[in-house]
Amino acid sequence: MSSRINIARPATNTYSTDPHGLSNSRPSSGYRAANPDDPLEKLNVISKQIEDNVEIYSQPLKPHLPALGRFLIVVTFLEDALRILTQWGDQIWYLQNHRHFPWGISHLFLLTNVITMLVGSSAVISKRYTEYAVGGLLAVVVIQGFGYGLIFDLNFFLRNLSVIGGLFMVFSDSMVSRKSGFAGLPQITETDRKK
Repeated sequence: MSSRINIARPATNTYSTDPHGLSNSRPSSGYRAANPDDPLEKLNVISKQIEDNVEIYSQPLKPHLPALGRFLIVVTFLEDALRILTQWGDQIWYLQNHRHFPWGISHLFLLTNVITMLVGSSAVISKRYTEYAVGGLLAVVVIQGFGYGLIFDLNFFLRNLSVIGGLFMVFSDSMVSRKSGFAGLPQITETDRKK
């Protein structure tokens, strides 16, 4: 009886994953073991170790990174305010003799710039009244360009373009974080609207 059962079966006892021969004839590369002498593998191991160490040692800094980023965006305004204060006489002399500002207007121009830069920078760092602070700092950039006669200078324009870009990033961040709903009411997100 056992001969009748084995009549339709193949004579070999090997198992074929593709009995009809329809698969790719090339052998599968699959997962190959790492060669420890390969320079790319060595570099991969070293980069993973560096990444793990950076992750471990940067944990205490992560809560402070947003404030540090805001500080770095407005540090140019703080430096400019400090420079105007330490070189007050030279600034007044330049504005009066070369830009032909009247005596009181030159003082008012510099004082307004210094106060706006200090207050605006402090507001951006502390995330208080960010929209007004960004507007004031943008106004300082434009007013200084006209006041010092550099509005059409390419170097001044390109340098201030990056500053303006940073201020726009601060502004957009404040607009996103300001979007809050009314207390106790559910909020509709974009994913909820699609449902």
